[in-house]
Amino acid sequence: MALYKESEAIFALHAKLENRVRDLRENRSGHLSIVATPPLAYSIIPSALSRFLRRCPETPVFFDVRRYEGIKEACSAM
Repeated sequence: MALYKESEAIFALHAKLENRVRDLRENRSGHLSIVATPPLAYSIIPSALSRFLRRCPETPVFFDVRRYEGIKEACSAM
């Protein structure tokens, strides 16, 4: 019983790892972060993002529009 209690965390970690591997194999994991300047954000990105979300509707998306000066700052914070 003592061995079971000590090994319980290992089995939980193993199950979590198996789930992560399955998610990666089935492309069901991850998130998408986009930081763009206004010209891109209001032209080509909306249609591309729309197509992506139709294929991967469960993917969390962060979309930020910034002036050129703020792009480097935003990317380093991700």
